[in-house]
Amino acid sequence: MQRVKLNNSFFVRYKEVDGLQGVSDLTLTPTDPSGVDRTPILMSNLWGGIYEGGFIPDTIGHWFLRVSSTSHPKNQESKDYWVSSEITDSPQGDNNIYVGKVILSAVNSNKIHCNLFNNLSGNTLKVYKVILSVNANSAITGHSIGFQLKRTSSKGTGADSSLVKLNSGATDLFDLFNYDFTIQPNLVDNSEIASTCLDMEETRSGRYQQVLFESQGITSPIFLYPNEGLAVQQEALKSSGYINIFYYFGVV
Repeated sequence: MQRVKLNNSFFVRYKEVDGLQGVSDLTLTPTDPSGVDRTPILMSNLWGGIYEGGFIPDTIGHWFLRVSSTSHPKNQESKDYWVSSEITDSPQGDNNIYVGKVILSAVNSNKIHCNLFNNLSGNTLKVYKVILSVNANSAITGHSIGFQLKRTSSKGTGADSSLVKLNSGATDLFDLFNYDFTIQPNLVDNSEIASTCLDMEETRSGRYQQVLFESQGITSPIFLYPNEGLAVQQEALKSSGYINIFYYFGVV
């Protein structure tokens, strides 16, 4: 169950079941711990059929949030949240941290190397860090290659990478992190979150690894609500060699 801080703005995202934009009556209805429905909130269309609504919880306890639409009644979703006066929004506050990884991914122009996609019901993924490194298993005279971190609206079809649990007692999760696609994930337009360059020349060992994204200071984790994903895409320049990619994320 996701934790929310008392008297702070909290935003919920929802993907319209048919991916429609412009649904004018998609609403978010909070139900407080006493079972009273609060005033429904009209959700705003962000992009690609993704809608967002926000509210400020004013009571400690167990809240329910319900998404609905009269004109498009297939849109029905309920989630529960725990509101408290203090929460820890950092990796140290999460008991369940996972690593999604792809090893020896061959570089190629505009390639989507991997995709972390939230197909869980009622849980949110929080991405804390994404690292790229050169896998120098042979001599390469290469180039600096650019990589971007982008949001996705579909999972795609590819190989499933096993997740590493930093807490051995955490729940096993499957089919969240894919690579080697036969059907590409859908990239969300204008959704670039971060970018970096990686030098493929194996003699420049000081530049073997780059942090593509890291949550620290004013930068919050990247939140992936159900049916949202996060992919690493290579820029247009093609070179030689292989890379490794690691995502560090929590589940709440």
